[in-house]
Amino acid sequence: MYGAGFAKEDLQNLFERFYRGKSSVAAGYGIGLALCKRIIVRQGGTVSAKNHPQGGAVFTIRFPK
Repeated sequence: MYGAGFAKEDLQNLFERFYRGKSSVAAGYGIGLALCKRIIVRQGGTVSAKNHPQGGAVFTIRFPK
């Protein structure tokens, strides 16, 4: 039901520009999450990612009131 989530060694680099996971098989350039983080941070927010205990990933985005 849930996806695989991220490899532990990939979690610390997810938001780096041009980073693609070590086991990445999907097409892409590795800029999507970096761009999201940049936009969120410029608005005063934060973004983080972690693996869900039952599988898959959880992204948390917070903005100040």
